Amino acid sequence: MPNKPLEKVLNRDLSRVAAKELIDRYCPLLDEIVNYGTNLYARLSQSVPDMATEAGVPLLIYLHVLEMTDGASVLFRESSVSAAIPTVRAIFESALALEYIFAADTSNRANAWLLGYLAEQLEWANMMAGTEKTGQQFHTAMQTDSVGASIDLAPYQAMATKVKTLYETELDRQDLAAARAERDALQKKNPFPHWYTSFGGPRNLRQLAKELGREAQYLVLYKVFSGVAHGQNLRRFITRKKSADPLTRLIRDAADFEQLATNAMSHALRSTRLLSNKHGETSQYSTWYTKEIKPGYAP
Repeated sequence: MPNKPLEKVLNRDLSRVAAKELIDRYCPLLDEIVNYGTNLYARLSQSVPDMATEAGVPLLIYLHVLEMTDGASVLFRESSVSAAIPTVRAIFESALALEYIFAADTSNRANAWLLGYLAEQLEWANMMAGTEKTGQQFHTAMQTDSVGASIDLAPYQAMATKVKTLYETELDRQDLAAARAERDALQKKNPFPHWYTSFGGPRNLRQLAKELGREAQYLVLYKVFSGVAHGQNLRRFITRKKSADPLTRLIRDAADFEQLATNAMSHALRSTRLLSNKHGETSQYSTWYTKEIKPGYAP
């Protein structure tokens, strides 16, 4: 017979009740951001026939923002706040990427992002196909892996071999020549350089955030919440266990709900504003924000 959760540890219904005020305030706003964003994406994508180009990169990044924001809303509705931390981080990183690409040298930075993506896809194809050094290392590791040793890679190898040629061709495109030269130079020091390090960019995410004036936001998401995201700071369970509040549960407690929800909204809104401004929709964004977001976001 299926088990029921121990209610003093996890009560899903009660967790939603305890967080109802926050859920009712922030989740509709997150949903509205996503809804507006889908229409913004649809309008802008009409003039971009090929997303795997410099012009398509910001739209691809923005789609990721929308998907992660939508996912955060789902988690917040269930008061699954700690589980939302990696999702909010993903929104933040994509917002940084958009801001950095639009700040200066947009063409080179967008192409550096695209080249990095294509290089990662080729890396995956090589791994699956067992080709190049990385592929050989991966197949050796699979043979001694507790789970991987029982997996038949043959179907994946056939698929990877087909797409490998495709990605090699894409990486050799003339419009990516400058970005490719930058990446080749960086790989002499670091085999896995960040895309934003190309063309004299920052070496890591913290430096990227600092360059854009967002280091404090980085510190909140990657220092304050880092231990939770990596399963290394579990003190919150001790604190909750000592709580006299009958609504507090060890799992799905809403203590950090507002801070994380406002972070998610802030980064998703910034991404929407950046894209709107870039494409001449500043007034549309301002009208929508004032009417649909500001009353609930900044009462």
